[in-house]
Amino acid sequence: MAKIGLVLSGGGAKGAYEAGVVKALIDAQIKFDVVCGTSVGGLNAVLIASNQIDDLVKVWEEKVTNKSVFMLNPKLKLKFTFGDILLLLPIISLFWVKKRLVKLLTGLNSICDSSPLRNLVKQIINIDNLKSSGKRLILTGTNLQIGDEETFVKTENGKFFIKRKDWIKEVKDTDFEKMVIWATMATSAIPIAFNPEVISGYQYIDGGVGNNTPLINAISEGCQDIFTILIKPPQRAPLDIQFNNLSSVGARTLEIFLENTEEEDFKHAKLINDVLLTRQKMLDGIDFVLKKAKEKELVQEIQTVIEQSFPFKDTNKGLINNIIIQPAKDIDLGLLDFNPEKLKKAVSQGYQDGCKKIEELPDEKLEELNAKRLECVECKYEVGCVGKKIDSKFYMTIDRLIGKSVTSNK
Repeated sequence: MAKIGLVLSGGGAKGAYEAGVVKALIDAQIKFDVVCGTSVGGLNAVLIASNQIDDLVKVWEEKVTNKSVFMLNPKLKLKFTFGDILLLLPIISLFWVKKRLVKLLTGLNSICDSSPLRNLVKQIINIDNLKSSGKRLILTGTNLQIGDEETFVKTENGKFFIKRKDWIKEVKDTDFEKMVIWATMATSAIPIAFNPEVISGYQYIDGGVGNNTPLINAISEGCQDIFTILIKPPQRAPLDIQFNNLSSVGARTLEIFLENTEEEDFKHAKLINDVLLTRQKMLDGIDFVLKKAKEKELVQEIQTVIEQSFPFKDTNKGLINNIIIQPAKDIDLGLLDFNPEKLKKAVSQGYQDGCKKIEELPDEKLEELNAKRLECVECKYEVGCVGKKIDSKFYMTIDRLIGKSVTSNK
């Protein structure tokens, strides 16, 4: 049976949207064999691989705030002394400011202290659930010393590995919990905002620097039906915002960079499908020629060679079906804007978009996925629903009577 994959991209606070989408997919009884995540998508992926779906939603709706994720780096909290009065003397003050600024910047690794996020991660992850879940978990990180993407992999049987292009290392069973925390922090270590995470002597930063949407990892694991959740709309509309200071420009620049890194993976998936379809056309052509041939022994010999060289008899089994779910318009959240009310709206928006995507899937695909369509009575996110008619008791009553959902044209 073909594997089903889930791919979660990075996007800071917009990870709340991913939580809503995943909740809808799980409510529709879609089961994932492989879960891949980067940055905040990595944090979400750990909870999904642990089968903590209710916890995932609860975290975004109740526990995530600015204070629970980060705080200002203590080194940035300058304490003024009597020496600061020298600022009144222009010549001396310039020297003092320069000296103090150089000292500050050379000793500073990040703007924020990520210890609140580390504490939150330790609090919410059920390590035993993760170890025994049977799902493969793949998190991405960027190794600063090597300069390449690396992956942190939890296998179906509960083993944990660190992988790079030409190297793989199994993590000892006794270090499993530490490794999960380290890997989650490493994939979420937004450059400049957070300190790099140190693992086995190497420094790691946000996996989104190298691969913000790890579709390639799901493909490499043999997934054919892949649900990819993006946090940017298909077409961007201009934001009605002015970025007037260093921090806002930096945050927006990083956000744009992260959102634009998934194109290569999409091209890779398309290339695989193109190669498989081309191969099928070639085999059909060869088969046509062979049927016309008179040398039966030669025909049989050629067919044997083809079967050995191309073991897939059904090309469709190798094609990648990438099911993309993304918001119709920009999510009203900045990279580090953990506003509780906005986060709840993003979860709601994600759930509704997830419902809508499920409604768009043909019956045969749902049957293949062993999934079902959602009933409106199952949804608590009623405001602004883009899926079914949920504000009428009449439709709900009909749903219950006939045992299936009624879709509104509105």
